[in-house]
Amino acid sequence: MAILTKDQIQQIDDRPIEIINVPEWDKDGSGGQVRMRVPGASDRDQIEEIVSIASGNKRSHKGLRAKMVRMCIVNEDGSLMFTEGDIETLGKKSAKAIDRLFAIAMRLFGFSGKEMAKVRENLSEGQSDGSTSD
Repeated sequence: MAILTKDQIQQIDDRPIEIINVPEWDKDGSGGQVRMRVPGASDRDQIEEIVSIASGNKRSHKGLRAKMVRMCIVNEDGSLMFTEGDIETLGKKSAKAIDRLFAIAMRLFGFSGKEMAKVRENLSEGQSDGSTSD
């Protein structure tokens, strides 16, 4: 195995995109799909800070599902589809659809099963809507 150079590492696209079916968003029978991309390491750092996985602190996690989904859904060119300003709107979408996408986002973020369980446990204790307050 060859040792990679800085340029080679920077050229590697290590954030694949998956096409995800969202039946709740298929209103006319033409298909309800979104593209979800593996988020960057700095995105994971931001989410870990929000949920305080490392420290075990209890905090409000309102809007976490929508935030994580927002960080993964991309346009055809790979750019983020939604902005920070769209989190509240995403939080008002079908809980069933967002929960499906949230589960995929958790996997794409690379959370282990144990970390996923901790996040879900904390969410069940404090999150009930899509508002953006942390």
